[in-house]
Amino acid sequence: MRTTEIKEVISRKRHYRDWCNEAILPGDRYIGWTQFDDRPSCNHLHPECMEAFEESDEKEFDNLNPRGCNCDWDDLCARCEERRAANAPEGPHP
Repeated sequence: MRTTEIKEVISRKRHYRDWCNEAILPGDRYIGWTQFDDRPSCNHLHPECMEAFEESDEKEFDNLNPRGCNCDWDDLCARCEERRAANAPEGPHP
């Protein structure tokens, strides 16, 4: 298998891919590369998903992880809870 250089790119179009299955929108940063087996296969990951993938023991992308995590949707995941808390709106909830 041959692989192109892994590089950080600014997206020009929408991508759904690989680790978390969340969209990468135009203007978003992502990590991208192409690998060649029988045919070319393009890979697109959010930077935080690439970090989670590199920390994991997984060798394949299976869309079984939340964005930026490698917990396979574990309800008790501390990393996911921190992300939810960081993205929560401020102020009282209606």
